Amino acid sequence: MKRVADPEYYDKKELQYEAEHLVYEAEERGATNAERAAGAQAFLDFFQANPDLTLDELTQEFHKKMQLT
Repeated sequence: MKRVADPEYYDKKELQYEAEHLVYEAEERGATNAERAAGAQAFLDFFQANPDLTLDELTQEFHKKMQLT
């Protein structure tokens, strides 16, 4: 069985990193960014539950989660 590399892998990881960074910053600053952290964490949960989505789908979900906050 041949394994095919995901051409969007690094772009997806960059999006994941951005969300993780938002969560980390919010934890450092406390309650001032709690809503953004909640949105970023919701995206990270979504990202982990749906690893096979395209970069466009993940980006749309990221923006949707961040707009809710």
